[in-house]
Amino acid sequence: MDYTVKSGVYDEEYYKTMRGADDFSSNAVSLFYKSFLSRLDDSIKGKVVLDVGCGRGELIQLLLERGAAFVYGVDFSYASMKISKDYLERCGMDASRYKLICADISIFNRDFEGKFDYIFMLDVIEHLQPKDLERALLNSSKYLKAEGELHYHTFPTRLPHAIFMNMLMVIAPLKKRDIENIHVNVQNRRSLVQLLQKSGMRVSSTYLKNDILLTSSFYLNMGEGVFKKIIKVIFGDLPSLSAFRKIVKILGLEEVFFMSIYGIAKTDNLQRK
Repeated sequence: MDYTVKSGVYDEEYYKTMRGADDFSSNAVSLFYKSFLSRLDDSIKGKVVLDVGCGRGELIQLLLERGAAFVYGVDFSYASMKISKDYLERCGMDASRYKLICADISIFNRDFEGKFDYIFMLDVIEHLQPKDLERALLNSSKYLKAEGELHYHTFPTRLPHAIFMNMLMVIAPLKKRDIENIHVNVQNRRSLVQLLQKSGMRVSSTYLKNDILLTSSFYLNMGEGVFKKIIKVIFGDLPSLSAFRKIVKILGLEEVFFMSIYGIAKTDNLQRK
């Protein structure tokens, strides 16, 4: 296995603490991925899948368990490759049905052209520099089969991220620096749709979801206390109320409380031609 790509801040410590998983083990499968895959039912069976930014290998495991024919996991972090390999082996996954590749998704891989039924880019977009993201999306559009789908997710949205960064500037400047080192390309719905269209894809669906309690490493790594309870009420309990969502949507504040952007994009064959 070729582990040649430098990973920078994405070291073993980063993956061990991602989404509060300091006790990460073969039994600590992320609820975030389970929640996401619950929308796909059995459509993954028999499909060839690319997991971009495969992290610790959790999504690969779930895809294989749901019947994917073959899964490629790509990440530019050496630590990701090592952790994923160890994790999938501990879970007893059939090594003939998956392959881990340490590579930069922004660099075109001709072997991937027209290969995939599904590409998953979950919790990745905000980690890629603008030019790298543009190339990654363009490559993804070429990697999909004619009827293939790119399923994407990014967290957080721009306005709450900006507010949070300004707060950290005062109360925790070192934490602000750490987050800025990894969240280098925060989006909103409009900007992300524009990027996807620019890459030669058409967005078939996009939606906002409130799942900060599943996706935020900052929240999940917090110690129990009053501040964490306040965050849970404001960004967990209140957004679960349908009336609350209607109100913030009318006020134009939906992206403040529903900070995860999800969607599906497909190759625009007309644009390709």
